[in-house]
Amino acid sequence: MVIQNQKTECLWCGKRLVEFEPELWQTCVPRSLEHIIPENIGGKIKTRDLCRACNSQFGGICDHALVNDKRILQAAEQAGFKFTDFRKSFKGTQRTETGRNVPTRYERGEFKPKPQLCPTSNLLVPFEQWERHRPQARGSLIAKVRRKNLANMDDARIASEVDKLLAAVDEDRSKEHYNENIGEGFRLTTSSGPVTVPIEMFPWETDWCLAKIVVELANVTWPPEYQIYFKTAVQVFRDFLIKQEHDQNTKSGKGIFEYTELSDAATQQHVVLCNLAAKNLEWRLIFFGKAQWRWNMQVKPIKAPPGRGWNIKVLNPLTKDDSIMERRPL
Repeated sequence: MVIQNQKTECLWCGKRLVEFEPELWQTCVPRSLEHIIPENIGGKIKTRDLCRACNSQFGGICDHALVNDKRILQAAEQAGFKFTDFRKSFKGTQRTETGRNVPTRYERGEFKPKPQLCPTSNLLVPFEQWERHRPQARGSLIAKVRRKNLANMDDARIASEVDKLLAAVDEDRSKEHYNENIGEGFRLTTSSGPVTVPIEMFPWETDWCLAKIVVELANVTWPPEYQIYFKTAVQVFRDFLIKQEHDQNTKSGKGIFEYTELSDAATQQHVVLCNLAAKNLEWRLIFFGKAQWRWNMQVKPIKAPPGRGWNIKVLNPLTKDDSIMERRPL
């Protein structure tokens, strides 16, 4: 769902928005289609009220954070998803049938161990990739044997013995083969068992992404009079994003949301709730029905807009259905 254009200026940098690519001498900037909830976590609600440069900047700063957050991935698993449904690239390890832990990649819906062809260590070639990596395996084995400086073993003899070893592998790929003359064995590997994926989580980056979501939803879903009334509250999130307070060395940072793991059953959708009232503002961002981040602010008793306020609800299902935005008066 694309929320129709409401702004004439980028809601982040304030530059005038246009539909076309401006000339170099013009100060306006082209609109960009932005997923308010990041697309990599299944976000479907979109806006065109920001420019291309600001959109790209968030992609590098924080849009990756939600799909790297263990709390969200655990909630996704309870909702029936695998982390590979959202994380398309990762660094993991998998145990082979020989008991060796090897780096593993995710490709076309399958886990595949990465070939290990460094001539200074034990070589490893996945069973299904033998033809592709055979020439490199041969070169690595030759280089490895050369380092041994074996007596009466010149380059031609080394190459001949390596070729004998690899020919045996070609003939029977199901077992390990060994050549006593060069003291090297070789066996194709198959992976088995679960993949271990260490996730280094940076919770403050998650809060940055949530702050971005809040600011954008406030600008595209709130009635204009409440955007003015709660301008100071929105500025809290803007300032938080500008500062990005964290320490790269100690891997620590500051957040502003309160996290809770809900006891409700996991669901295949994300929900954002916002309660706008004369003296209170509350945001609740819930992923997969389990992982909730909450922010609440009490407003000083000043003259509020007419009415009692609004309840805003954004439903972002992860099925084929589109997002739904509901706005009801309190």
